[in-house]
Amino acid sequence: MCIRDRRRVALPDGGTLVLNTETAVDIDYGGPVRRIRLLAGEVYVISGHDPLSRPLFVETRDGRAQALGTRYRVRQWDDGSEVAVDEGAVALLPRDAAGEAGATLRAGESARMTPQGVRALVAVDGRVMDGGAWVEGALSVRDMPLDAFLQELSRYHGAIECDPAVARLPVSGVFQLDDTRKVLALCCLLYTS
Repeated sequence: MCIRDRRRVALPDGGTLVLNTETAVDIDYGGPVRRIRLLAGEVYVISGHDPLSRPLFVETRDGRAQALGTRYRVRQWDDGSEVAVDEGAVALLPRDAAGEAGATLRAGESARMTPQGVRALVAVDGRVMDGGAWVEGALSVRDMPLDAFLQELSRYHGAIECDPAVARLPVSGVFQLDDTRKVLALCCLLYTS
């Protein structure tokens, strides 16, 4: 399944999978584990109760994120997978690392997982944003450079570029994704006033 818009999918165990734009997944609940393969993009998982007590994994090219009764977000970047936990806990198991290279995240924690290991995450490439706000239809940022903000907004609008002279200007606020033209108009007003 690959989508261009945000979408909610009911999972066979009663859980919910929310897919962000430009996301592709493969859902397999037929074996000894419940598996969601994140091929591209970003998902938000609200785990359900499995009557067979099978573990739930979100797999990326970097490794696996195992739900331990939780709500969490997984985003696949070019250089790793970002995992952020809202509720419960998630065990991270990097693809090529020995068992001690994994980590368990608790509510409010986030990390970047590569095939070799896991490191705590505070900000992504200077971007300070509430990475899960898209689930509620918003983009929430604080002091994010304009070019990074427009790159993120492009997921919901289409390609957007800015003049390099203004690329580093900071953007802060909560912006509704259902009307990206209004967001762009607001940005123009802010930087031309």
